[in-house]
Amino acid sequence: MLIYNAGITSKAAHENLVTEFADSDAEITTDPVKEAAAAAELNSRLSRIYAALPPRTAFIVFSGHSDPRKMAKLNSRKAAFEIALRMGMPPTSGPTMWTAQDGRDLESEVELAKRGFLFLCIKDA
Repeated sequence: MLIYNAGITSKAAHENLVTEFADSDAEITTDPVKEAAAAAELNSRLSRIYAALPPRTAFIVFSGHSDPRKMAKLNSRKAAFEIALRMGMPPTSGPTMWTAQDGRDLESEVELAKRGFLFLCIKDA
């Protein structure tokens, strides 16, 4: 949740953002059982959609490539850093510090999130 409104910030908004960022520092992990269940459910839904299509209909599925949570987390940190600067806080202190490496990491994560998987199919007559 980004708290920013047309350049107007408040100390409470900054503290909320920093707290939310600190709470999101947990390692991103996946549960293989949940992943398998989600994949089975997705397959079931896609099969039902395909079965309901009229003949000669294009079926297109496009999705993001990677987990966007890392990108969102870095974006949140960058926003917190920018808010702290606008509030006059020193740029090299606190959990909102932003480095050139962070900028490169964000660029890399954005590029990963832009990539996608594309599946095209035309239903037979």
